[in-house]
Amino acid sequence: MSSISNKQKSIHPVFTLRFIFHFSIAFTLSSLTSCHDNMVIEDIDGNRYQTVWIGNNLWMAENLQTTHYSNGNPIPNIVQNTQWSNLEIGAWSYYKNQKDSKKTYGKLYNWFTVSDHRNVCPKGWHVATDEEWFALGSFLGGNKVAGDKMKTTGSNYWVKSDSSVTNESRFSGLPSGLRFPSGEFGHHGYYGYWWSSSMSTSDLASGRYLYDNNSEIGIGSSLKSYGFCIRCVKNVQ
Repeated sequence: MSSISNKQKSIHPVFTLRFIFHFSIAFTLSSLTSCHDNMVIEDIDGNRYQTVWIGNNLWMAENLQTTHYSNGNPIPNIVQNTQWSNLEIGAWSYYKNQKDSKKTYGKLYNWFTVSDHRNVCPKGWHVATDEEWFALGSFLGGNKVAGDKMKTTGSNYWVKSDSSVTNESRFSGLPSGLRFPSGEFGHHGYYGYWWSSSMSTSDLASGRYLYDNNSEIGIGSSLKSYGFCIRCVKNVQ
């Protein structure tokens, strides 16, 4: 599955959208509530994150912000476009290299950060897998409708947001945009992109996205040199 070209990037998402259909399942969103929903975790940099149970998994309810792997080794902050495009090691950046985006939107990481054995997530946590993303969508009624239950409400973040956007899962997804393999940035306000730790091919890695004018969870694969956000899930004991 090919990634988009620079000429296409202003009008098309990075992923080729695949619709996943699920039979409706009966559930009550009150089951999301748990005594652990207010649990706060901390990464190695001291950043603190709210968490939420969605189905059987405990998710971070905010995008990752760390600048170090869990063993204390630093993850390079790459500002220059040409340097970013040639990387085959883990790296991060702010959207458009603007530090003030950190607290709200988190950081953008290439997939080499995700796959690094030193673990970018806090100890006891890991980058969400395909299986966990599928479980999340299924628990929220299927990928066709789950997106609106995951997006932050109101008009402060998403370019388009209406009454169908509820964030009733409390995933609190934001339109953080992305960094292209060229090192350029785009789609802020329109799309939120998150990596999966499940590799699709030797060249491409899988991920998920939400977008402003659709209720679905987008699923696709892209070059590992893109910069997306990360959500971590607690390890099963």
